[in-house]
Amino acid sequence: MDETLKSIGISPRERLERIEAVLERIDNKLDGKADQSTVVAMEVRLKAVEACIERGEDLKIRYAELNAVFKELHADHEQLRNRMAYYFGGIAAVAVAAELFFAHLIG
Repeated sequence: MDETLKSIGISPRERLERIEAVLERIDNKLDGKADQSTVVAMEVRLKAVEACIERGEDLKIRYAELNAVFKELHADHEQLRNRMAYYFGGIAAVAVAAELFFAHLIG
């Protein structure tokens, strides 16, 4: 009976490889979204500067305002990325602990 259980399913190593692959895909998606949000923020800044030029406003004042807003958005974005990395790291640790626990039960 014990040998049958060992041969059924996939090994803990294969499970860990699958978990790592899933986490890598999630990380790549997060990086893609981060890059995309940076591009969107830059486009917003560029459009605002172009609008200021068309209206003949003082660009130095407007740039300082936009730069402050951009820095705040960037800080919020970095904080969100760090939280996501922390949460996914926790999920990975729990998954590994579960795999080790089940491997111990079976083996």
